[in-house]
Amino acid sequence: MNERRRHKRYFVNFQDIHGKILFSSKIQILNISVGGVAFTIDKSLNIGGIYVLRLESKGRALHLRGTIVWSRLLKEREQDGKTILIYTVGMKFISLGVDRLNEIETFIKENVIDYQRSEGLSPAMSGVRIHVRFHIKDPDKATLSCDEDFSVKKISQSGMLIDSHYIFQSNDSVPMAMTLLEGQDIAFWARIVSCNEMKDTEPKRYEIGIEFVDMSDTDRGKLRAFIASIEDKK
Repeated sequence: MNERRRHKRYFVNFQDIHGKILFSSKIQILNISVGGVAFTIDKSLNIGGIYVLRLESKGRALHLRGTIVWSRLLKEREQDGKTILIYTVGMKFISLGVDRLNEIETFIKENVIDYQRSEGLSPAMSGVRIHVRFHIKDPDKATLSCDEDFSVKKISQSGMLIDSHYIFQSNDSVPMAMTLLEGQDIAFWARIVSCNEMKDTEPKRYEIGIEFVDMSDTDRGKLRAFIASIEDKK
């Protein structure tokens, strides 16, 4: 397999090079309250991970930060010859001040269809700041965004091997950014070539092989200079 590589890969895990995987995914809202939301998504999210939820209503957008508190595999479906995994996820909103709570309450009131009431609670909606989960109109008008950290283990001019808590499907295309030595930042689109679970890691981590598929000439030059500096040290 190594013989077929276009460029030699170099071990760089001792240099502590890190980056971020950036993504934005459409989700389907299952239910929402002023404290959190449940939704479906075609990606596995990390428990404890911080994400940004974007909700749309009447031409306005509401952005809410939250942490993932649970995630369960719901089903599998076939799409274009690939198996897509669908997860149900629970997210707890964080950094909620009075103004943000009012914004969530307004969004729910404007979009509510019905609600799930816990036993012992009054059925009346005297404000929505009670332990109730609401079903809303247009539940697919929502987007989840985040950046996931990764560390680089090997790198070449055409790709690299990284490790991350995040799991990907082969042939996924994702935007990435990373900092090389001496503050040299580069950004690019990558194609996922492989994603394999690492042994004896808790929480789980994955070794991910990627190919650089879209990188500016300037950033490509920074990458070549970085690899040349590694070769000079050998």
